[in-house]
Amino acid sequence: MYEMKTRVWTLPTRLFHWMLAIGFIGAYVLGEEDDLRNLHFAFGALVGGLALLRLLFGILGPRYSHFRDFHIGWKHQLGYLKNISRPYPFPGHNPAAALVMLAILGIALLTTLTGYITYAGSGTFPGLPLGPEGMEDAHKALANIFLALVIVHLAGILVDTLLHARTGTLASMFSGDKNVEGQAVQLNGFQWFFSLVWIVVPLVLFFLALRLDPAQGGAQEREGTEQHDPSEEED
Repeated sequence: MYEMKTRVWTLPTRLFHWMLAIGFIGAYVLGEEDDLRNLHFAFGALVGGLALLRLLFGILGPRYSHFRDFHIGWKHQLGYLKNISRPYPFPGHNPAAALVMLAILGIALLTTLTGYITYAGSGTFPGLPLGPEGMEDAHKALANIFLALVIVHLAGILVDTLLHARTGTLASMFSGDKNVEGQAVQLNGFQWFFSLVWIVVPLVLFFLALRLDPAQGGAQEREGTEQHDPSEEED
């Protein structure tokens, strides 16, 4: 059944959106706070867990959250930009928003991985020609790319709100409903179960990571390596 007010975003999707926002802001703001390094690490774990399970939800989830509804091809991108001020047949993500969303998920996972290696591991990753300092630089660069994508995402919401205020894109992030013609989504039993896992597992990772002290892991090992210079030893 089609109606003007359409349920586009389910509750788990909306929770994911705001938890990801909180996780990224927390991790980014605390990135240079050495005394709160474990909290920074915990927020990073939250982001990584959310992003990884969101990829699975893109395969297992309902319409609009499913990747088959992500029209990311160049034909769709150009068509959307050429007709950006006109009503468009995309109840879920428009082509530009879908592309940015996928980029955010990818960068989120890479940022989490490089962060883990930097703060809790040895500072290196098999197959990558990056030492500890290079891995840390990569982590910071990815975090800044993440921030840039978030800014693009916010700019897209602003443009959509200005051009299509009646659609209610911003409000849909709270209510789940858009004023568009489309088929309302509902979760089946399995999707509800997966959604529970999707929300709970990242929270568990967050609290487990709080108990870690990444400042005592690879970071201290790197400091010890830097302090010990074999070339200075006497023969």
